[in-house]
Amino acid sequence: KNTKCIIANGVVIDPKELIEEIKSLEKLGVKVKGRLFISPRAHIVHHYHKILDGIFDEAKGDYKTATTRRGNGPVHADKVSYYGIKLNDLLNKKIYPRKINEILKIKKRIIKEFGGSSLNKVKFVDEYTNYGRKLKPFIGNTFKILNNAVDNGHDVLFEGAHGIFLDNDWGTYPYVTASSILPSNIGAGAGVNPKKIDKTIGVVRVYLTRVDTGACPMPTEIKGKLANFIREKANEFGATTGRPRRIGWLDLVQIRFAAKLCGLSELAVTKADILTGFKSIPVCIGYIYKGKRIDYLDVDTEELREVKPIYKEFKGWHEDISKIVKYNKLPNNCKEYFEFIERFTSVKIKIISVGPENNQTILKS
Repeated sequence: KNTKCIIANGVVIDPKELIEEIKSLEKLGVKVKGRLFISPRAHIVHHYHKILDGIFDEAKGDYKTATTRRGNGPVHADKVSYYGIKLNDLLNKKIYPRKINEILKIKKRIIKEFGGSSLNKVKFVDEYTNYGRKLKPFIGNTFKILNNAVDNGHDVLFEGAHGIFLDNDWGTYPYVTASSILPSNIGAGAGVNPKKIDKTIGVVRVYLTRVDTGACPMPTEIKGKLANFIREKANEFGATTGRPRRIGWLDLVQIRFAAKLCGLSELAVTKADILTGFKSIPVCIGYIYKGKRIDYLDVDTEELREVKPIYKEFKGWHEDISKIVKYNKLPNNCKEYFEFIERFTSVKIKIISVGPENNQTILKS
């Protein structure tokens, strides 16, 4: 009840969706006013961003990046090309109409060229200034709120938006997201100096997943009946699109690289219960490319398609672990699996989830 939720400057906001979320929480009796604070510097997703998201992705043909088409890429593109609109702009009766007029001159031409429908300036001004009015009560100085909380010793949790290999710089480009999602980007995205962060937790499934068309290379990908079995058992379908996620064996080459890149202090390993019943469990411990053993950074995205994974096989376990709450009660084969991950990545596992509920969590010392 005392928790504050911050939407910082580095977040891009779909105001319509956010307003609906606020309404749904209030209907459930959750007090939002005075607990939700939004940075006025956050950039705003408009309808044309979503249209362009689809147009640009379709234009790539067989090499689509499988965007969610919610406008994230185009809104970030506008941000860095000086055409972005911030939340604060929606409240300015002079600035917003002028900015949207300048932007629509360009967007209309692109959308028309690809056969899209026309955009109405008046409708945009009316609709988005109305969104601004509804969100105004939640606007706050998030920089001050966050830094005061950190400096006064309060618990502050920053949540990453995506997996590390969707990072715009270090991921499998171009099959990535629109921004940097590393923990070090907290400085730019929230205004808190990364030196103040005392713990960085890497969240890792016991297998890999990815939502796309299949264009992005995934060296440990599992296909066929086994992939379908894991997908159904673990309910691995995209939260936004509903599309089935691709499934792969755990790739410790990538996990080790991510640990070094992010300076991970500990790991939280999830979905351990999904592996129950497997006779053996392969884990990727290296790559072979053109006959030579290589690391993740030794090849680019296209060359990653030709990489062959090197697997280490672990004996599986058949015991039901979904009700276990203490690490020492786990089957020996299960513990061997986790302890190898720790040795390979040089990062200790502190949290293991053995089911979807909060109480299905093992805290490992």
